[in-house]
Amino acid sequence: MIPFLSSFYERYRSSDWFWIAAIVSGSCIIMLPIPLLGIPDGYDIPQHLRFVATLQESLSDGSLIPGWAAADNYGFGSVGIRFYPPLSHYLMAATQMLTRDWYDTLWTNAVFWMCLGSVGVYYWSREYLSHGWSAFGALLFATMPYHLMQMYVYVLLAEFAAAALLCFCFLFATRVINRGRPLDVVLLGISYALLILTHLPSTIIGSICLGIYCLFLIDWKKWTTSIPRLAIAVCLSLSSASFYLVRLVTELTWVQHNDPHYYAVGIYDYSQYLFPMILNSEERIWKKMVILVDIPIFLTFLFLLPPILFFLFRSLSANQSPLLRRTFTALSATGTFLIFIESIPSRFVWDSITLLQKIQFPFRFLSVASILGALAVALLMSTLVERFPERKRLLAYALGALLFVTGLFTLTQIVLPSDPHPRTDFAKLVFDTKDEPGCRCWWPTWARSEAFSDSHLLQVGNRSTDISVWQRESREFSIEAGESGTARIATFYYPYWKAKVNGVSAPVTPDEFGALTFPVPSSRSEVKVYFEEPYFSQVAKYLSVFTWIGFIISFVLFRRGQPDSVSTDLKSF
Repeated sequence: MIPFLSSFYERYRSSDWFWIAAIVSGSCIIMLPIPLLGIPDGYDIPQHLRFVATLQESLSDGSLIPGWAAADNYGFGSVGIRFYPPLSHYLMAATQMLTRDWYDTLWTNAVFWMCLGSVGVYYWSREYLSHGWSAFGALLFATMPYHLMQMYVYVLLAEFAAAALLCFCFLFATRVINRGRPLDVVLLGISYALLILTHLPSTIIGSICLGIYCLFLIDWKKWTTSIPRLAIAVCLSLSSASFYLVRLVTELTWVQHNDPHYYAVGIYDYSQYLFPMILNSEERIWKKMVILVDIPIFLTFLFLLPPILFFLFRSLSANQSPLLRRTFTALSATGTFLIFIESIPSRFVWDSITLLQKIQFPFRFLSVASILGALAVALLMSTLVERFPERKRLLAYALGALLFVTGLFTLTQIVLPSDPHPRTDFAKLVFDTKDEPGCRCWWPTWARSEAFSDSHLLQVGNRSTDISVWQRESREFSIEAGESGTARIATFYYPYWKAKVNGVSAPVTPDEFGALTFPVPSSRSEVKVYFEEPYFSQVAKYLSVFTWIGFIISFVLFRRGQPDSVSTDLKSF
């Protein structure tokens, strides 16, 4: 058996597919407790299910981009679907159509994003390292504490998915700088666009870290080629995601999530999550809780420190290759920034920049730190082994100790205590979600829970009404003659709701609790209430469609005749 495995390894060890199969297998094993034991308990699960349900309803109506979540909040609706990036929910909706089971949908999506991210780290590592070391870096990323906390502790599915896409953003940004191929520009544009459409905090974090990384990786003797290509990729990304970004930019002040209550007050106060968090709290119970977050932050810092130290003491030597020097400089600079921005000394930066505060939790920067830490350790170890072969055993002991401590903490404090929902319990959670209001953060700013006390679909004083159509974004009904007054609909007001009474537009306003109202005359009235997107949103949709078509055409054209070879001088490591 052993000779057969040895022969198999010797035959296929130079194939990327061999190592990808090993990485995918390892990633699946790491995620195995979820399908076997249950979906971990997470605060955001019900809201994710609501988003997916809205997408399914919209797709069944023939609308690819829904504008209103009509079933939320006892039928009063919500606008979270307009602000939360939709990519991970589209994938869940497609998976749900195939599995017809929310339990299977959740765990298959989690496994998919884990495998995708690990493969991304592998290909990024292959820019510098051999197959084996690249596979080591990929599996190292799959076991990083915070990356597993995203699913096993918090069930941050969109953030977990964004981490996978960030791997490809760093991969193709590296290729654009080191190779400069048009194909890599297109792939960077696609990766960054998908990141934008997956998770906003990760997009902000990733953009900052990518900027620092690229700033130090660029060969400034050739900046006139690198900078324009990176700029083109970013512009293409913004264009392809414009259907979402236009909504976000023009309507952000209309959603409660934009209120400081959700990023600067109470449990969302960003300042209490700066490392070490144990110093930010005086309550004993809270200290016991936050130390379990401080530990994975500290362990992740350990993965970032070796490249920084190596850079300080060795990378400036005369025999260092320029590419290796720039790579370690970029990793060290980005790692230093990550350690700083997640720690208490950066408090003045967070206090000064509102956009940072809206990330809510500074430890979210660990998503990038986990990616860079995995590559940095693999790159450092391969370099040290190459330069100091007589120190292999010592290096193995040091690396083994770090991996053992990290793995032990991950298993005992993240995976095992995940408090999973078995299949039957999770089915009940899904069922109960239908009878509960959604998160207030995704309500319009003027919406109040008191509106739920009057659940009548339509009220116009004592006048009789007859509802003929009540759809997600369109309602039609007739109102019998009577005293003129105001009609109230059991739907939260939003500026894009329009009303026509007997074919004439009527002003739509919110009542004291945010329900939609409009005036009606005393005569019998035929009314149509409908949700209408502004013209610039329609233009943005077409712009996105044309950009994605351009992506596809460019990929096909540039892919032909371009070998996917690694041209760096680090390949031997």
